[in-house]
Amino acid sequence: MPGHVPRPGHPPQIVTEHGAALKTRLTAAAADLHSDLVIRPDIEQIGLMEWEALPRVVELGRRAARDALESGPELLSRLGN
Repeated sequence: MPGHVPRPGHPPQIVTEHGAALKTRLTAAAADLHSDLVIRPDIEQIGLMEWEALPRVVELGRRAARDALESGPELLSRLGN
């Protein structure tokens, strides 16, 4: 990278959008494998840097959680409630 000076003894760290996307997919796969319930609100239409959309993201998360619990009441008993 132009202008980048690596620290002595440390390899350069390069993060690309593809690398971040891969890490996200791996994290999601691990959640699927190790969790009793994974809730994924539909937030694809909201950009990563759209901070003003935070209240909308929270509401979408609440709706997704409510829908998941209403569609499977046995989840509450499995979760200990």
